[in-house]
Amino acid sequence: MSSGLCGRPAAPGPDSVCICHDPSPAKDGNQFWAAVKASSVDNRSSFQEDYDCTNFVFPTFDGFSIFEDKRVIFTEASFLKGAHFKLCRFKAFRFESATFSGPLYFADAHADALTFSSVTFEDCVVFARSSVGDADFMWAKFKKRVVFRSVTFSRSAYFFETTLGDEAIFDDVVFGQRESRPCSDRGVVVANFRNAHFVQPKLVDFARINESERVHRGFRASFLNTDIEFVRFTDIAWHRNKAGELVLEDEYDLEQQNNNPEAKSLYGETTDELVTATYRRLCKNFDNSRQYDLAEDCYVGSMRVKAKSPRTPLSQKVIYTLYNWLSAYGSSYTRAATMLLSIVVVFILIFPLHPVGVQLASSPASAPLYWPMNKSPRDWSRTMAASISANLAIVSLSKNPVYLPASTLGKNLALVEAPLVALQTALLFLALGRRFKR
Repeated sequence: MSSGLCGRPAAPGPDSVCICHDPSPAKDGNQFWAAVKASSVDNRSSFQEDYDCTNFVFPTFDGFSIFEDKRVIFTEASFLKGAHFKLCRFKAFRFESATFSGPLYFADAHADALTFSSVTFEDCVVFARSSVGDADFMWAKFKKRVVFRSVTFSRSAYFFETTLGDEAIFDDVVFGQRESRPCSDRGVVVANFRNAHFVQPKLVDFARINESERVHRGFRASFLNTDIEFVRFTDIAWHRNKAGELVLEDEYDLEQQNNNPEAKSLYGETTDELVTATYRRLCKNFDNSRQYDLAEDCYVGSMRVKAKSPRTPLSQKVIYTLYNWLSAYGSSYTRAATMLLSIVVVFILIFPLHPVGVQLASSPASAPLYWPMNKSPRDWSRTMAASISANLAIVSLSKNPVYLPASTLGKNLALVEAPLVALQTALLFLALGRRFKR
């Protein structure tokens, strides 16, 4: 008698199924693997699979080496004792909606593509010293400990709406390619953790991500709608744009959506509020772990999203742009101090120009001082000192200045300089206050 599922001879028992689909954990392992070896596919589908193990029930932990360099479909298969893939190279495995009742080990192995979408992992999962081209863990459920250690995802890595129920460790993981030369933007690999559910976020640990000197791209990640406030991030080489700013993939998604509103994302709508909230959660995370520079980077990211929003009025965008230009949204005291010094130096250089000039305050009838032409260094020094004195008097609102602007134009410039320097000084103290508060 044949099985109703696949036409193979039915195994003894009331279910009338073949040994490949027999759910009994006591079935003969040798007979099972012999049946699997004999089940290679002749009429291939669009997937071009070599084996179709749909709904198979695997009773043993080992034996998967027969699939080396093969394409295999494991859709809705059951692995009663888990599975061990070691020291092998595989082309493509598809485990959609499969169930691993025992542990899964993928060690010292390589796969061009792995699809674990909607898979349930009842026991621990370990990926170690391995590489995967395209990895798909969307909607997967990890109920126990999961470890990715020294793993490379060279083309794609999807953890969209993945559930991590227990401890999760991502250590020395590379999202990209470990190589000795930079590659084009096509080689960018996004770690997509959008809408992921971390049941115990304090047990989720990202360490040494894209840290290798041979990796020329930072950790480009999407964490939209994911609770990352208490996740541990240690020694992460975060993705940065050409300006050196930390940028999450969610911000790039938002820009793409704003540039092409009609385009629909496979992962849902991305809004200004959601991206800003993601940056803020990451900012709180870094504050709690005392990674203050990274916290400031995320604060700047949240402000940058607000400034770029199409819903932000033009007047506010101008203010945001100036705020960023003068002090990186109040987060960089070095930029604020540099801009303050630059403003003062510019006015010091402007005042001795003709027809502005500076003159002694005690002698209004004296000849104004201008930058001398073809004169001695002593004259240049005297003029410079007079301009510095006049500028210091202006910014300090001195009542007894030694030098003052000699013309109406110079007095009007002084009315501009005084509040501008006061504003930039306030931004400097604001930035210093933020840093010392952290």
